[in-house]
Amino acid sequence: MRVNSEVLSIDRAAQAIDVKIAAGTETLNYDELILSPGATPFVPPLPGVEQALTLRTVEDVDAIMARTHELPSGASVAVVGGGFVGLEVAENLSHRGFHVSLVEAAPQVMAPLDTEIAALVHRALRDGGVDLYLGEALAEIRQSKIKLASGSEVPADMVILAIGVRPDSRLAAGAGLALSERGGILVDEHMRTSDPHIYAVGDAVEKRDALSGQGCWLPWRILPTCKSVWWQM
Repeated sequence: MRVNSEVLSIDRAAQAIDVKIAAGTETLNYDELILSPGATPFVPPLPGVEQALTLRTVEDVDAIMARTHELPSGASVAVVGGGFVGLEVAENLSHRGFHVSLVEAAPQVMAPLDTEIAALVHRALRDGGVDLYLGEALAEIRQSKIKLASGSEVPADMVILAIGVRPDSRLAAGAGLALSERGGILVDEHMRTSDPHIYAVGDAVEKRDALSGQGCWLPWRILPTCKSVWWQM
């Protein structure tokens, strides 16, 4: 087990990886390599988006908590994205006394739910003090507010993006492994990549659906079908 270490690159010809450590870098050889880099939050290229926070790691939680301590009681927070993460964040911030607005581009939160069930979720959110902006897409983040594609403006002293995730396939791409159009690491039925000595698992991989034969990427928030996953992302 090597903690506080980051793999920088893969040398497939030498079957070795370069690892960044506190003292510099070191090279580790392998007979077989397994990649499990996971996914990264999706951050759209919008004006002012660098002001937003995302939630994926413990460090992200620390950053959000630190920011909330800087805000006055009753400050406004905009959560963009109505999936699992967005709802959890909205609920917790509302409980902490913030004025929370939740923005979702789809006509309902929690895309996998039937419309009738989603309506109950909407009611529970509104009863909990969360303002819902459904069918609205984020267009710009400004000082203390966000602008939606419709032209509406929403107060926001802090913005948290929970739009979705993308495969973290940077190492694989740098090593020349085959990727899908969506950026997932392509694997076969044995989770083997295009290199016979490298395997990949987890949120970063795309495999073939057993029924349709189409490429299928299922990140950690599993949705009913591969088609639904791509639409939600």
